[in-house]
Amino acid sequence: MDKYNWDMISAIGQCFGALATFFAVVVALVPYRKNLEFEFTLSRNLHNKPMLIIWNNSVKGKLIRTVWFYSGHPSLMGQGFWGIDYIDNRDDLASTTDTVYVAPGSVYQLEFNCIRIFHDYSHSGLKLKLCRNVYIEVRDSSGKKYLINSKYTTKDFLDFIRNNSPCYRESPIGGF
Repeated sequence: MDKYNWDMISAIGQCFGALATFFAVVVALVPYRKNLEFEFTLSRNLHNKPMLIIWNNSVKGKLIRTVWFYSGHPSLMGQGFWGIDYIDNRDDLASTTDTVYVAPGSVYQLEFNCIRIFHDYSHSGLKLKLCRNVYIEVRDSSGKKYLINSKYTTKDFLDFIRNNSPCYRESPIGGF
């Protein structure tokens, strides 16, 4: 008789083979699971506009449906104050019914119109907490939400917008 239990050795080998196959599939699907990456900056270049730079690291294209700005974290009673109709692309002007397509493996730059943002802010009567950070919420066509902390306070953001809006430079920023 054999002193080795070959059935047990075969079962252990099958378990390790199944585990190795599982890890190989997970590693192979990593490019499909990559998401969008974002960077928000107050651009001080030729255009002097706030910009949202989007990197699509996925192998699939993404449609951006909405972009919302919040004073404070949205889930912690942040106030939403601007939407996608402020997107001012160099190629075209997107409205609330338009979408922005980010091709696979590409970078897309959204510029926001300072005059339109400050016009709506100054005429809306919103009282924002100026010490909170500005958060940007982006939703794609599948409904997935991406939340970006801009690292700018609401006061810094509104000061930048006001200073780059020629007709609103003398307007006060209200808030508490």
